[in-house]
Amino acid sequence: MFRTCSPLLTLQQLSRFLMLAVVSFFLLAACSSQKEVIQKPVFFPPPPDEPRLQFLTGFEDSSIFEEQKSTFSLILSGTEKLEADVRIFKPLGIAVYKGVVYVCDTYQGTVLVIDPAKYKFERLRGSSGSGTLKKPLNLTVSDDGTLFVADVFRKEVLTYTAEGDFIRAFGKDILKKPVGVAADRENIYVLDNADSIIKVLDRSTGALLREIGSGTTAEDTLWRPFAITRDTKGYLYVTNTGTCKVIKYDADGHALLSFGNLGDAFGDFTRPRGVAVDQEGRIFVVDASFQNVQIFNEQTRLLLPFGMPGLPRGSMNLPAGIAISSDRIDYFLKFADPSFDVEQLVFITNQDGKDKVAVYGLGRLRSAPGAKSSASGGTAGSAAK
Repeated sequence: MFRTCSPLLTLQQLSRFLMLAVVSFFLLAACSSQKEVIQKPVFFPPPPDEPRLQFLTGFEDSSIFEEQKSTFSLILSGTEKLEADVRIFKPLGIAVYKGVVYVCDTYQGTVLVIDPAKYKFERLRGSSGSGTLKKPLNLTVSDDGTLFVADVFRKEVLTYTAEGDFIRAFGKDILKKPVGVAADRENIYVLDNADSIIKVLDRSTGALLREIGSGTTAEDTLWRPFAITRDTKGYLYVTNTGTCKVIKYDADGHALLSFGNLGDAFGDFTRPRGVAVDQEGRIFVVDASFQNVQIFNEQTRLLLPFGMPGLPRGSMNLPAGIAISSDRIDYFLKFADPSFDVEQLVFITNQDGKDKVAVYGLGRLRSAPGAKSSASGGTAGSAAK
């Protein structure tokens, strides 16, 4: 004779099963909904304007590589295993050289080196002994691959090879509060916030050659500068926090133009941070208060703002640094909409949130190849009106 379960026990089991099924359904629906939100393309400017930028991805640790890496591929390439404890905490300056991303982390007192092509996410190896960093704020990479890091606690600019080996330090007893740095083959341009000046050092000897930024008006005088960059023509651009302006100098120190004012309208600034210039001469300015980036043409006409708060992904969160690159775009194409052609990558550091480094693609929709766009020198879209 077979023994059967009691009706009460069967009902309990059925009730539990139904409850688990309902909970699982809602959890799966929530996950599916979240996935759809994240995967939906985020374009700037928003419709109906023609999109010129797309938010591609963001990361704070090596998990960005997890979908691509495998034990087999790592063995074949000879790449070292990723360090699980390496992550970005409080990024500020950022630079890109031949697809390798360098990020200053002020909390950890180091520079993080990220190479998507080699699945590398590690601390700068030369930051030990004489090359130990204390509080790096900003950095740049010269054409020959030399890395220059402005360390505000050491009051020096430290240099490393592209592979991360320490070379030497500059500026001892010359610099007071180095917050930014640019370089060419002969000179190092150090932004000294304490003296509100650019101190030009000889790259061979470290000697102070001259100073830039001591003018007579708000249009040519530095006051509480934050960041500096050098374009492909050798011009210097500085974000001037004290006057909420961006000032452009030539290498000899002549102020060529300035733009921006304290305000909350498009084209104004409140807390200007990082600045970058792309190969087309477009000027990108980060604002930590607006939490966005505004793009201007060479004549300082506003083309497009992007990254404003309020989006599921793609919004900036206390942005600070910016870098632009056309190298290794292929790695990030998997994050782009299939109909969007990426021409350049824009990297932004965020001091809060999960996307400590956010990556945007500058380009255009393939469906409208001949249309004028806000980021190519045409009129700004409705987002900039």
